[in-house]
Amino acid sequence: MLFGYSFQDVGFGKAKYYCLNVPLKDGINDEQYNTIFTKLFEKLYCKFQPNAIVVQCGADCLTGDPLGGFNLTPNGMEKCINLVTRYAQKTPCLFLGGGGYNRTNAARYWTRITSSIISNSENSNEIVLSSDIPDNSFFSMYGPSFELGLDKSLRKSENTERGIESIIQLALGT
Repeated sequence: MLFGYSFQDVGFGKAKYYCLNVPLKDGINDEQYNTIFTKLFEKLYCKFQPNAIVVQCGADCLTGDPLGGFNLTPNGMEKCINLVTRYAQKTPCLFLGGGGYNRTNAARYWTRITSSIISNSENSNEIVLSSDIPDNSFFSMYGPSFELGLDKSLRKSENTERGIESIIQLALGT
């Protein structure tokens, strides 16, 4: 499942029709993204019953990314990762980093989701992260808050409730 492309992009070669692209408009927020992801992921997992799951955790979806147009936070994306890891208890899963052109936000994101992946793995205790960025040679880059959390921006979402329902219906073929 890819976000940001066209429904007409259906893959090619042996992967043709094993790819679902979900076109999203600028400014999508955590709540909207999680609604789409949750409804689509569960249906797709049940339909395809994959032998493995590969998740590319690009950080260019985060608020404040100079190339991305979304308004997502690491906490919002963590909810998607938690859903995938629940299914990963039955199916091998590989998480990959990628994208992200705001280095400090990407570091915040990958720290948050790595912690979540490890906490959700079998025989693991929950990891509690400090909200404070530890002292390091790049500490000044994490200002002004110097915290692990990342708040969404004031960017308005161009995605409407009706548009999101339409995307979900088109993606599911209903």
